Amino acid sequence: MRNVQESWSANIKWSHQLHEDLLKFSGPFGQGAMLVAIKPDRIQIDHGNGQLESSAEINAFILQKLGFFVPVQSLRYWVTGLADPQYALTLIDAGFEQFGWTVQYQKFISVKGQFLPQKIHIQKGGAKMQLIIDQWAIDV
Repeated sequence: MRNVQESWSANIKWSHQLHEDLLKFSGPFGQGAMLVAIKPDRIQIDHGNGQLESSAEINAFILQKLGFFVPVQSLRYWVTGLADPQYALTLIDAGFEQFGWTVQYQKFISVKGQFLPQKIHIQKGGAKMQLIIDQWAIDV
């Protein structure tokens, strides 16, 4: 299991479609690149070396890989400034809480007439994520 106190960073290129999210993770200078495909019923990780891993148990798979639960299916909503409509939420200053995770929006930018998050802080206990969006590419 991964120690939640560890700190790591990655560059993420996120492509969102109606029934699939593709996340390409890479470390500094493109090191350790991997592609994660999240569909409503399956997650697949391509480590880039011919090694593929896949599971229909998305939450259990993420828990096994990271050592703590990250709501990857809800992140697709959170990153766009929305709460996951399938779950209850509690409104807080500059954001909300869902199933124990605190989501706070620290900065928004205007993109094609829409205000979208640029800086997001997500936390649950010792697990913290800081998302900084460099660029939005949206179809309107």
